[in-house]
Amino acid sequence: MLGLLGSGCGSDSPEDGTTTQNASTVGMTSGATATDGSSSGEQTGEQTSGSGSEGSGSGGTAVDFEADIQPIFTGSCTCHLMGGSGEMAAPFLTLNPGMAYAELVGVDAEQAPLSRVEPGAPQESYLYLKVTGEHLPIGSGNRMPQIGVLGDAQIGQIEAWILAGAPE
Repeated sequence: MLGLLGSGCGSDSPEDGTTTQNASTVGMTSGATATDGSSSGEQTGEQTSGSGSEGSGSGGTAVDFEADIQPIFTGSCTCHLMGGSGEMAAPFLTLNPGMAYAELVGVDAEQAPLSRVEPGAPQESYLYLKVTGEHLPIGSGNRMPQIGVLGDAQIGQIEAWILAGAPE
Protein backbone atom coordinates (compact mmCIF):
# COMPACT_ATOMS: atom_id res chain seq x y z
CA MET A 1 0.00 0.00 0.00
CA LEU A 2 3.09 6.58 1.28
CA GLY A 3 5.06 9.17 3.34
CA LEU A 4 3.48 11.97 5.34
CA LEU A 5 5.51 14.59 3.51
CA GLY A 6 3.37 16.83 1.35
CA SER A 7 5.43 16.02 -1.71
CA GLY A 8 5.36 12.31 -0.94
CA CYS A 9 1.63 11.74 -0.52
CA GLY A 10 -0.78 12.71 -3.20
CA SER A 11 -4.46 12.20 -2.68
CA ASP A 12 -5.92 12.94 -6.08
CA SER A 13 -8.53 10.25 -5.54
CA PRO A 14 -9.78 8.34 -2.50
CA GLU A 15 -8.08 5.30 -1.11
CA ASP A 16 -4.89 5.49 -3.10
CA GLY A 17 -4.71 7.75 -6.15
CA THR A 18 -0.98 8.33 -6.01
CA THR A 19 2.30 8.24 -7.83
CA THR A 20 5.18 5.84 -7.33
CA GLN A 21 8.44 7.42 -6.27
CA ASN A 22 11.86 6.13 -5.36
CA ALA A 23 11.43 4.92 -1.79
CA SER A 24 14.89 6.01 -0.77
CA THR A 25 14.11 9.66 -1.48
CA VAL A 26 10.86 10.32 0.35
CA GLY A 27 9.88 9.74 4.00
CA MET A 28 10.31 5.97 4.17
CA THR A 29 10.60 4.66 7.70
CA SER A 30 12.70 1.78 8.95
CA GLY A 31 11.50 -1.69 8.17
CA ALA A 32 10.32 -0.75 4.70
CA THR A 33 11.48 -2.11 1.41
CA ALA A 34 13.42 0.23 -0.80
CA THR A 35 13.67 -0.20 -4.53
CA ASP A 36 16.08 1.21 -7.01
CA GLY A 37 13.27 2.78 -9.03
CA SER A 38 13.93 0.60 -12.07
CA SER A 39 11.10 -1.00 -13.97
CA SER A 40 12.42 -4.46 -13.16
CA GLY A 41 11.49 -3.96 -9.51
CA GLU A 42 14.80 -5.27 -8.22
CA GLN A 43 15.13 -4.64 -4.55
CA THR A 44 18.00 -2.85 -2.88
CA GLY A 45 16.80 -3.67 0.60
CA GLU A 46 14.11 -5.82 2.10
CA GLN A 47 12.88 -6.69 5.52
CA THR A 48 10.65 -9.57 6.34
CA SER A 49 9.40 -10.77 9.65
CA GLY A 50 7.64 -13.91 10.56
CA SER A 51 5.76 -15.37 13.43
CA GLY A 52 7.57 -18.66 13.03
CA SER A 53 4.46 -20.67 13.77
CA GLU A 54 3.45 -23.45 11.46
CA GLY A 55 0.35 -23.03 9.33
CA SER A 56 -2.59 -25.30 9.94
CA GLY A 57 -2.81 -27.75 7.10
CA SER A 58 -1.08 -25.50 4.57
CA GLY A 59 2.37 -26.99 5.04
CA GLY A 60 3.82 -23.47 5.30
CA THR A 61 4.41 -20.86 7.90
CA ALA A 62 1.31 -19.08 9.18
CA VAL A 63 1.18 -15.36 8.54
CA ASP A 64 0.30 -13.29 11.59
CA PHE A 65 -1.38 -9.91 11.03
CA GLU A 66 0.38 -8.04 13.86
CA ALA A 67 3.80 -9.66 13.36
CA ASP A 68 3.93 -9.90 9.57
CA ILE A 69 1.37 -7.66 7.87
CA GLN A 70 1.15 -4.59 10.12
CA PRO A 71 4.93 -3.93 9.84
CA ILE A 72 4.54 -3.75 6.05
CA PHE A 73 1.89 -1.05 6.44
CA THR A 74 3.82 0.79 9.15
CA GLY A 75 7.02 0.84 7.09
CA SER A 76 5.65 1.44 3.61
CA CYS A 77 2.17 2.96 3.79
CA THR A 78 2.93 6.12 5.75
CA CYS A 79 0.32 8.29 3.96
CA HIS A 80 -2.25 6.06 5.64
CA LEU A 81 -0.76 6.45 9.14
CA MET A 82 -2.11 8.95 11.63
CA GLY A 83 0.61 10.87 13.43
CA GLY A 84 0.52 12.49 16.84
CA SER A 85 -1.37 15.47 15.41
CA GLY A 86 -4.23 13.20 14.38
CA GLU A 87 -3.75 14.18 10.74
CA MET A 88 -2.70 12.04 7.83
CA ALA A 89 -2.21 12.53 4.11
CA ALA A 90 -4.71 9.86 3.06
CA PRO A 91 -7.48 9.94 5.70
CA PHE A 92 -9.90 7.64 3.88
CA LEU A 93 -7.94 4.53 4.93
CA THR A 94 -6.16 4.29 8.28
CA LEU A 95 -3.45 1.64 8.55
CA ASN A 96 -2.24 2.41 12.07
CA PRO A 97 -1.61 -0.49 14.44
CA GLY A 98 -4.81 -1.41 16.21
CA MET A 99 -6.94 0.15 13.46
CA ALA A 100 -5.76 -1.35 10.16
CA TYR A 101 -7.48 -4.72 10.43
CA ALA A 102 -10.95 -3.21 10.94
CA GLU A 103 -10.33 -0.78 8.06
CA LEU A 104 -9.45 -3.59 5.64
CA VAL A 105 -11.16 -6.93 6.16
CA GLY A 106 -14.65 -7.12 4.72
CA VAL A 107 -14.78 -3.35 4.07
CA ASP A 108 -15.89 -2.15 0.63
CA ALA A 109 -13.18 -0.47 -1.44
CA GLU A 110 -13.89 3.08 -2.57
CA GLN A 111 -12.30 2.72 -6.01
CA ALA A 112 -13.58 -0.69 -7.09
CA PRO A 113 -16.57 -3.00 -6.65
CA LEU A 114 -14.58 -5.26 -4.28
CA SER A 115 -13.76 -5.50 -0.62
CA ARG A 116 -10.46 -4.03 0.47
CA VAL A 117 -9.64 -7.53 1.74
CA GLU A 118 -11.83 -10.52 0.93
CA PRO A 119 -10.70 -13.37 3.22
CA GLY A 120 -9.45 -16.34 1.23
CA ALA A 121 -9.49 -14.50 -2.11
CA PRO A 122 -6.49 -12.33 -3.06
CA GLN A 123 -7.77 -11.69 -6.61
CA GLU A 124 -11.02 -10.36 -5.10
CA SER A 125 -9.15 -8.16 -2.59
CA TYR A 126 -8.51 -4.62 -3.78
CA LEU A 127 -5.54 -4.25 -1.41
CA TYR A 128 -3.80 -7.17 -3.09
CA LEU A 129 -4.58 -5.86 -6.57
CA LYS A 130 -3.25 -2.41 -5.62
CA VAL A 131 0.08 -3.71 -4.27
CA THR A 132 0.58 -5.97 -7.31
CA GLY A 133 -0.48 -3.31 -9.82
CA GLU A 134 -3.32 -5.48 -11.15
CA HIS A 135 -6.11 -3.08 -10.11
CA LEU A 136 -6.71 -1.01 -13.25
CA PRO A 137 -9.14 -3.32 -15.08
CA ILE A 138 -11.63 -2.83 -12.21
CA GLY A 139 -10.44 0.18 -10.23
CA SER A 140 -8.49 3.42 -10.39
CA GLY A 141 -5.48 5.20 -8.99
CA ASN A 142 -1.87 4.10 -9.03
CA ARG A 143 -0.11 1.05 -7.70
CA MET A 144 0.54 1.15 -3.96
CA PRO A 145 2.49 1.97 -1.97
CA GLN A 146 3.09 5.41 -3.33
CA ILE A 147 6.73 5.46 -2.30
CA GLY A 148 8.56 2.49 -3.72
CA VAL A 149 7.23 -0.94 -4.53
CA LEU A 150 6.75 -3.77 -2.06
CA GLY A 151 9.14 -6.65 -2.49
CA ASP A 152 8.02 -10.07 -3.64
CA ALA A 153 8.36 -11.42 -0.09
CA GLN A 154 6.10 -8.70 1.32
CA ILE A 155 3.50 -9.18 -1.41
CA GLY A 156 3.74 -12.93 -0.78
CA GLN A 157 3.04 -12.37 2.93
CA ILE A 158 -0.04 -10.28 2.13
CA GLU A 159 -1.23 -12.94 -0.31
CA ALA A 160 -0.62 -15.76 2.19
CA TRP A 161 -2.47 -13.82 4.91
CA ILE A 162 -5.48 -13.29 2.65
CA LEU A 163 -5.43 -16.93 1.47
CA ALA A 164 -5.39 -18.05 5.11
CA GLY A 165 -8.67 -16.19 5.61
CA ALA A 166 -7.14 -12.86 6.73
CA PRO A 167 -6.99 -13.85 10.39
CA GLU A 168 -6.65 -11.15 13.03
